[in-house]
Amino acid sequence: MIDKADVREAGKSLISERKQGAAVLGKHERYTGAPLSLYQDLAAINRENAFIWRQLTWAGLRRGDRRAWMRGDMIVPATQEGPPYWRVNRAENMLVLSSYHLSESAAPSYLDSLASFDRW
Repeated sequence: MIDKADVREAGKSLISERKQGAAVLGKHERYTGAPLSLYQDLAAINRENAFIWRQLTWAGLRRGDRRAWMRGDMIVPATQEGPPYWRVNRAENMLVLSSYHLSESAAPSYLDSLASFDRW
């Protein structure tokens, strides 16, 4: 077992030498602890997207259907202290909301953004 500190310390040495092609660096931040940077190759990114679309299809959604999306993606900086904590992705017809900023005090702003997106 390795933890985030091990991953941070090892850095690029964890990337397989057998892997060919570029790797995309993604930063994963939380309010607690230090950010964690992870590398994904194109195959991993495509695999994740395939899993997501399989689940959306199971839920009855099709490409282009309007949806609101909240998961562990960094939508706005973790240090941002006021709304908006979301962005509209017009290409995919979805409202992308930051799960990192959701709190009791921010909930009314989230509800307003959902209502506004529903009228859009």
